[in-house]
Amino acid sequence: VLALGGALLADNPGNWVYRALVLLVIACPCALVISTPVSIVSAIGAATKRGILIKGGGPLEQLGRVTTLAFDKTGTLTVGKPAVVAVEPFGDVTETDLLSIAASVDALSEHPIARAVVERAHQEGIAVVPATGFVATAGRGVEANLGERRIRIGAPDWLLTGDELASADTLAESGITPFAVVDESNNAPVPLGLIGVSDRPRPEAHNAIADVRHVGIARVVMLTGDHRVAAHAIGNQIGVDDVRAGLLPQDKAAAITGLRADGPVAMVGDGINDAPALALADVGIAMGRGATDVALETADVALMREDLGAVTEAIALSRRTLEIIRQNVTVSFLIKALALGLGVAGYVSLWIAVAADVGASLLVTLNGLRLLRGAPRDHKHSD
Repeated sequence: VLALGGALLADNPGNWVYRALVLLVIACPCALVISTPVSIVSAIGAATKRGILIKGGGPLEQLGRVTTLAFDKTGTLTVGKPAVVAVEPFGDVTETDLLSIAASVDALSEHPIARAVVERAHQEGIAVVPATGFVATAGRGVEANLGERRIRIGAPDWLLTGDELASADTLAESGITPFAVVDESNNAPVPLGLIGVSDRPRPEAHNAIADVRHVGIARVVMLTGDHRVAAHAIGNQIGVDDVRAGLLPQDKAAAITGLRADGPVAMVGDGINDAPALALADVGIAMGRGATDVALETADVALMREDLGAVTEAIALSRRTLEIIRQNVTVSFLIKALALGLGVAGYVSLWIAVAADVGASLLVTLNGLRLLRGAPRDHKHSD
């Protein structure tokens, strides 16, 4: 507008028309417009090659701002292949009877812990009786009919009291997750015994926690429905900052809501019980190829590798992407501002203006394409 106004008022309007064309070329926002998309597309491509599927630019950018990282325990921080390591019957019940009853009910469940009980029964040649009337209570346990008996299996604090509950706490102190087996056929429930299950941490879990801190995560939290004592034993072993145990799916979601008050939160999980928390987190991350369909559908990021290091790589790449975007926007503004100033003063020809505009666009494009190589790998923990 300034240049065209000068063309109308000056003695040499052709000169001002020329300057107007120069300024028009310089003002073209091509470099600014492509600064972000080219970086995001490059980063998503780099992540995909590493088995990290990111569902769009929004989750990618938001992941780069995360300050708190929450993990589910079973199948995420642990290998997800629990095994029965303790069988403690009560009263006149034998270990064989206890395993037979538990396996008969758990045979109708798809939970990894239930499969571990059934596998233990098969290994010992213990009969598994067909059960009926199966019901699962999310985050608590399962129940079914065995003949005339109604058997319930679940969290000790849900089913036990007194000395039996104290026995479960003692078992949990060694890092074993206990589950109670109760006969509820009569008005007065009869505790039959405890089954202890252990799921060892992933070999890379401790180093992975150290790595996420190295890339800027201030707080690491473990959310689990497991027994409090057993959960704290695992948490201390791998080095998380906070352990919240005995959580139902809605409790995990409430925990995520509370954590978000202190800044952006990412949640890493793999099961149906994790879906509400994955949905409420700023970024939901589904862990591993074994993640349930619900978790994969709900999450913003899906990790196709059975490796916690992929979480660190995703965060590092997203932070690097934000850094590249800031560089591109800054360079674009500086080039445009300098060229505009010189153009108004008449020191820039039309060809130089074209070269500045195209050059800025090429510069931000090449800078964004650097992300195809992924994030720097200096975040890896070394022993």
